[in-house]
Amino acid sequence: MHAKNGEQLAQNARRTRFVSVNSGMSDISKSEEGEQIGTENFGFHVTTCCGRLGQENDWTETWEEFFIRHRLKPQIDRLIETHNDRQLFELSEILYTKTAKLLKCRENVLPSLVHGDLWGGNWSMTTADGAPEPIIFDPSSSYSDPEFEFGIMKMFEIQKADKPVSGIQISWQIDSDRRQSISELGD
Repeated sequence: MHAKNGEQLAQNARRTRFVSVNSGMSDISKSEEGEQIGTENFGFHVTTCCGRLGQENDWTETWEEFFIRHRLKPQIDRLIETHNDRQLFELSEILYTKTAKLLKCRENVLPSLVHGDLWGGNWSMTTADGAPEPIIFDPSSSYSDPEFEFGIMKMFEIQKADKPVSGIQISWQIDSDRRQSISELGD
């Protein structure tokens, strides 16, 4: 999805040079319900769900801001509300600061459309045209850092490319175990 978003951004840049005769605006500046086709921002045009939990996806300019505001903070807020623990509240502020520092190195990452809840229960195989093909469902999609996808995959032990999963090989590279652990918190 990363390459597809890059192609859409380049296509959008070319299209913005043309002005619509009727409106004086390019087609790309119009959108339905805030949906963006090809984006440099992080987010999604609708609220999604990860399990039973709704996830806001308001657009942000940085991955750091999106992850902390829309993935990490809601999880911590639920814990604080459930346990009413002052120490948890104080530690959460430290967590946000350290997370921001850890994600700072990703400030130039191009957003990728991710599934957002990819684990063994959200994919299967079909033989629609005789050949087995993977299908995925129950997404919690957003334009995110492509590394984000691997947090929940790791939590539920979806296997890497060296071990096929029902005939499918999933291949990825993440250059920081610390960032991967942070991604697991946001799922």
